[in-house]
Amino acid sequence: MQINRNWFLKKGYIFENDLDFSNFEFDESHIRKIENCHFIIKGDVYDSLFVMNIHISCKVTAVSSYSLKDVIINLNFADTVNVSDEIEDDEELFFEKNDIFEIDPYIISLIIAEIPMVVTAKGEELPDDGKGYRILSEDEYLEEQKNKKDDRWAKLDDIEL
Repeated sequence: MQINRNWFLKKGYIFENDLDFSNFEFDESHIRKIENCHFIIKGDVYDSLFVMNIHISCKVTAVSSYSLKDVIINLNFADTVNVSDEIEDDEELFFEKNDIFEIDPYIISLIIAEIPMVVTAKGEELPDDGKGYRILSEDEYLEEQKNKKDDRWAKLDDIEL
């Protein structure tokens, strides 16, 4: 979906719309899909700077880090995106040469940034040990690796020099 920064030259202009992410490919280990994405943009134009105040509400189907099951997350948040039509050395500014540009990448990046890296369902806990695997804490794993001997070198201990 395209947006025109010149629309926001009119004081108090608000752009409101829905986005369809049904054809968007996500990282299947983090987000499966985004539904019902609605956004509202209030913006101000200052010479070469376009400041977008974006409010987003959507339903995200994320993946549980513990069980790999679907976890529904309802998002309702606001953020600010600064766009300039001049290349500047500022990592908080995005460059868009033309007045008309795609808004989808900004919306999707804001949504992805809102999803925690580790998603779990309410009340979900790590699985217990099972057949062929064990659950260790990081400290237990590091201690085990420190005390582990490499069997490939054990045969050399039997050689008499």
